[in-house]
Amino acid sequence: MSAQTRRRSLLVGHRGGVGSAVMALLARGPARFEPLRRRELLLLDAVEGDAPALGTALPSQQLDSREQLAALVQTHAIDELVDVAGLDWCDALAAMAGRSYLCTSLERWHGPPRIDLLADARALVETPPAIAGAHVLGAGMNPGCVNALVDHAMAELAARVGMAPTAAALALYAVLVTEHDETRAEPDPAHDDADGCAATWSPRSCAEELGVPRTQWIDRGAVRWADHAPWQAEYRARCGDELIAGYVVPHDELVTLGARLPGVELAYVYRPAAATRRWLARGARPGRAGRLWPPHVAGTVGRDRVGVLLCSRRFGELWCGFETDCADAAAWGTNATLLQVAAGVLAGWLQLDEIEGVRTVEALDTVRYVDDVAAVLGAVRCVHDPSAAPAPLPSRRA
Repeated sequence: MSAQTRRRSLLVGHRGGVGSAVMALLARGPARFEPLRRRELLLLDAVEGDAPALGTALPSQQLDSREQLAALVQTHAIDELVDVAGLDWCDALAAMAGRSYLCTSLERWHGPPRIDLLADARALVETPPAIAGAHVLGAGMNPGCVNALVDHAMAELAARVGMAPTAAALALYAVLVTEHDETRAEPDPAHDDADGCAATWSPRSCAEELGVPRTQWIDRGAVRWADHAPWQAEYRARCGDELIAGYVVPHDELVTLGARLPGVELAYVYRPAAATRRWLARGARPGRAGRLWPPHVAGTVGRDRVGVLLCSRRFGELWCGFETDCADAAAWGTNATLLQVAAGVLAGWLQLDEIEGVRTVEALDTVRYVDDVAAVLGAVRCVHDPSAAPAPLPSRRA
């Protein structure tokens, strides 16, 4: 592709937690990301900072309306928008009609917390937007890579038990997304915590997810509401080679995967970092947030393990996912959680040239998606417990 015809791509949020990890991987990551390096890359962030190693930084600007975003797209003749800053997905999709757009989750402009965090995902499934162009919604870790890992895990379980890789043949009754984040700041700031949410990713979004009055999951296509907030009860589930006690948290991927797997139960079981749990133990009060990634802390130690757990009535449980150590993430100037999200962003971005319409990750080439993520995070880990007894979500409550 010549310089005259290179795609003009706008990356919004390039100095944030995910954005800085994306930039590091673009600058010196695996060769498979070379097609992205050939973009004419424009960069926008709400805060000032050093000049980037690649691309052209636009003057700093806080985007908070459809009109601002549309004007920016027109002024700079943007062909492709990659949002890692949490812009409003509906407004961004409208602004990029006939062009290309990728986001990490279904965010809205900053405002009052939403009680029903699955509402936008349900709207996306029930009334899919007919927007021209190529658009990928929810390309991070979860949503994102976990969506693709469902296919990987079904193929893995099918090969182990000699069945077809379908929910019916594998007798699946549940698919759980499970995550155990063991990240902590170094040195451990337990004696001097932020008085607001301290998290390994967006403290604002983390607090919103954990703080809804009643949590939700999907049961055979229907939304189920618990009688408690996410952080007020723990549920037991496998995450890699251990059983964890985590919170059931509403998440976009549950709805889109539920549309594809209408006969199963879907939930996200999340054991967040210890600093986040300490904030919850203090009553989850608003306050000064803590960002557990460089440069906000000197460094991080620990690991983040995240994947999908297939639960079968005949073949026990199989977990497939990634385990990322903060020591490896430090080489990219980030923490384990944000490196996982950045890998998912790049994997989705690589497929934007090849699709039409509005898609979530399970509608992409999921084999390629997982391979591209694995090029950053290492090989997928799989743990099979063929003797695990069926355990619907309510029975997992600790």
